[in-house]
Amino acid sequence: MGRRTLDLPDAADIADTFLRVEKFVPSSPLLASPFAGKDCWLKLESLQRTGSFKIRGATAALTKIPQGENIVTCSAGNHGLAVAVVAKELGIKATIVVSQKASPKKIELLRKETEDLIVHGIDYDEAEDFARELAESRNVRYLSPYNDPDVILGQASVGVELLSSFSGPITVVCPIGGGGLAAGIGMALSFRPGSRLIGVEAANSAPMKLALDRGETVPIDIFPTIAEGLAGNLERGSITVGLLSKYSESTLAVTESQIRDGMKYLALHHGIVTEGAGSVAMAAILAGEFPFPKGQPLIALVSGRNIDLDTWKGFLES
Repeated sequence: MGRRTLDLPDAADIADTFLRVEKFVPSSPLLASPFAGKDCWLKLESLQRTGSFKIRGATAALTKIPQGENIVTCSAGNHGLAVAVVAKELGIKATIVVSQKASPKKIELLRKETEDLIVHGIDYDEAEDFARELAESRNVRYLSPYNDPDVILGQASVGVELLSSFSGPITVVCPIGGGGLAAGIGMALSFRPGSRLIGVEAANSAPMKLALDRGETVPIDIFPTIAEGLAGNLERGSITVGLLSKYSESTLAVTESQIRDGMKYLALHHGIVTEGAGSVAMAAILAGEFPFPKGQPLIALVSGRNIDLDTWKGFLES
């Protein structure tokens, strides 16, 4: 499909958006992780009520939509679950599209929250194109899980919480799928000079690094990954590319075995269940993919927990 024209989020709106989000979304806990290094911390977004950080962006976007309106969204699973829960509370009708490759656990959770779920397409890219076409045919808003200024401002609330927890500069490592979380956190960190954002993709699905290198979105081949929540190409012209070029220090990629190492570390040292996408930040730290910051806290975003326990156990044992 063609490129959409979107306004860029304004960093000046982060504070007002945070006030809207915090009415619905509690601050997630910080947990020290000394086994990974001195002054290393985990930001446990996996403990949010829908199992991931996505409820922040969904809340920020949906609280600006009048009650009774309809929207269409696409998701790898967690964004759709967040939208389903928040839309129900706000009286907004949301049609949620996922692909056939979406995690069975996430589809199971979605079916418990909404009757308006469409499973379409062999992968996320096909599902996203279908969702956009469906929204256009219905003449309703298409709400992207990442390429949306309100969603990005909602994800920035993570950064606001982190800045309130530490007095000086910080380094934050977070997952990148479409880049909405990283873009939002990066915008928030810009208010604290010396702070850094490091984004992490799955090596089997890493369109953002190429987009940043070339200055535009470029379709790539996507390979299977246990971080299925990050898998898929970027929407053409996604505003997250320009935002990350401005607010992110670097973008890295981790292998499947490194992602498993991240999941194992969180399970064995902290008793934390994470999906693959939720562990890529810790995976990058453990793999030594970047120099450990000197004199400032290092925070890994643990972004999601929605995984079937037998699947999770299998990853840990492999």
